[in-house]
Amino acid sequence: MPEQDTALHFREARELARAIRAGELSSRQITTHFLDRIARAADLAAYSEVTAERALAQADAADRLLAAGISMGPLHGVPVAVKDSVQWAGTTASGGSQTRRGVVSDETATAVR
Repeated sequence: MPEQDTALHFREARELARAIRAGELSSRQITTHFLDRIARAADLAAYSEVTAERALAQADAADRLLAAGISMGPLHGVPVAVKDSVQWAGTTASGGSQTRRGVVSDETATAVR
């Protein structure tokens, strides 16, 4: 992996957003980098659910919007993790409770939107 890619996980979100806006990196490149790191450390179980396909689709959409001159805000294209206590349609929102394990949300919290 090139040195620049290795350093991505140490960069601030604002710096990643600037690199996306400047065309130095794409949202897809950054998202792929973080998904790869999550996969390589799967034994840590740091994420209760990883929505890789969804993340890549959103990254591609962010890149297309930016190419069309549309920015959705200061962190446009920067991938984020959503805590499992926050509802996001199509994912589980267990909040760490065994009683909610496997319960799929049909709503998306405002914070996620």
